Amino acid sequence: MIVLKSTAELHLVFNKLIKTLSVPVEWNGNFVISGNFLILPGKERSVIFNYDTRRVTTNLSDDKLSRKVPEPIKEGSGLINIFNLVLYAFGKWGALKGITVEKDYKKINTLVGAVFGAYGVSADYTEQHCFWYKDGTRITYEDVIQLAIESEHRQPESEEDIEEETGLWHSTTWKLDNQSFIFEKLPMAQRRKGRIGHNFYKVGYACPHCGEKLYMASFSGREKPVIDTVEGRVQLARAFFCPSCVIFYTPLPEAGLEDEEVYYLDFDGDKTAGNDYMEMLGRLGTREVNGDFNKYVDRVNDEGRTTTRQSLNGIDKGISDEWRSLNGIDKGISDERRSLNGIDKGI
Repeated sequence: MIVLKSTAELHLVFNKLIKTLSVPVEWNGNFVISGNFLILPGKERSVIFNYDTRRVTTNLSDDKLSRKVPEPIKEGSGLINIFNLVLYAFGKWGALKGITVEKDYKKINTLVGAVFGAYGVSADYTEQHCFWYKDGTRITYEDVIQLAIESEHRQPESEEDIEEETGLWHSTTWKLDNQSFIFEKLPMAQRRKGRIGHNFYKVGYACPHCGEKLYMASFSGREKPVIDTVEGRVQLARAFFCPSCVIFYTPLPEAGLEDEEVYYLDFDGDKTAGNDYMEMLGRLGTREVNGDFNKYVDRVNDEGRTTTRQSLNGIDKGISDEWRSLNGIDKGISDERRSLNGIDKGI
């Protein structure tokens, strides 16, 4: 069991939510996480969010919930975004009486994936469930919160600390974005002549930022590299690189660049670091183009099969950044009975 003390902003948000639900709970400001339960304990009764049943109920408070000293959530902590997602998840499931979430499940799933992906956790939110996976193994909500707490405790305080601990100046976690790639067919001879590094060949797709032709490496067999993304680990079938912008692109699993939503890795113009990364990928590449798709390696369903992700064309670009502030998270959430003005403050 984990007990956390809310920030002032979270306290305001959830107190207003409790009033909107019209439940007789005097919340003490703590979050209690146990298994797949999130509990808002009160003096006599508590609000219980159950991720297994997708329901929100109240029950008599347990004295045990008030015995453990809570750990305060720091201002700016990623835990704030995690708890704010409760409004979206249970609101969309229809468990929050009087509240309607207009965003569809695909958009919420992308938002959920970005927030939990910051802690190396793959998340899958649908109309039927919300599951979390770590290295291909399904874990509980409590496990996720614990990973987030441990991650923030380990987080370096300066760029010098980051360099000393990891030896890298750049994060190699690929993010989500929506981009349009203009395509112009190139002759095979021109493609083969336009090679850079190991096995990156010029292709007909243009960089959405500078307009120059991209270079592509294909991967096949057992040599396919695996990358970390905000949605979990992905095995690459192909990767694209713009040497001018020093940005890598790759389609989402079961999709192509023409589907527009992609993972990207931006080296912020650092050509040395970008070229090193290109060489690393290129050594695993092949000259032969294959018809394979990228695929997730962390997401498995209850029967042990790897799951695929639906196309998410048209989702707001801002959702792709796992460090993005969620100010204004209540946009698209409407109250059918009363005004919710201000409920999103601090989100």
